[in-house]
Amino acid sequence: MCIEIIWKRLIKFEGEIFYTVRCYPFSYRIENNILIPIRNDKEINRKIPKSDIEKALSYWPIPGPGVISSEIQGSSYVYGLLSDNRILGSKNGKN
Repeated sequence: MCIEIIWKRLIKFEGEIFYTVRCYPFSYRIENNILIPIRNDKEINRKIPKSDIEKALSYWPIPGPGVISSEIQGSSYVYGLLSDNRILGSKNGKN
């Protein structure tokens, strides 16, 4: 999947609720091609650049965030976003 398509979807759903693999709710905001996770109305101390999302996509599909945790910041949030149908689309490739 092309990072530009994914990034447009991330912008579209900015502020909506997503879930980590452990079911922690979070949202995010995007500023200057940086995704900033938000939990409990507070920004998480993670700044996830667009390039990290692209790097995670190069591994996709993966069984969990541990696969990418040494490669990118905020792997649990990135995994939560990319495993959500709003971002990557449905499993059969239809959006």
